[in-house]
Amino acid sequence: MAEAVDLAQRACRLQPENGIYLNTLGIAQYRIGDYRRAVDTLTRSTELNTKQLGNPHPVDIGFLAMAHHRVGEEAKARELLALLRERIKDDRWRNYTLANSVLHEAEVLIKENKSVVP
Repeated sequence: MAEAVDLAQRACRLQPENGIYLNTLGIAQYRIGDYRRAVDTLTRSTELNTKQLGNPHPVDIGFLAMAHHRVGEEAKARELLALLRERIKDDRWRNYTLANSVLHEAEVLIKENKSVVP
């Protein structure tokens, strides 16, 4: 997974305003347990993708919710989880398998209140 972070960082250096690349980097950071960096990266990704799409991308929101949860920012995590639930209702995302999978993962994580990393 560290290789995924490295590759995503390279892509982001080449195209720093690419929200999809930043999303990929943020997810990789989250998956290796670098939650604070994931929050920062996914926040930027959400901003860029919102400009492009008009609304935040559900995968950004889901991983950002989980990263906030992992750093102990429970109120923000729950706020983002509620936003993700609303975004998934949109016809554009309703049948998007990845978004629904991320929603399920976020609901399980945040509901179970798994341990957080400082």
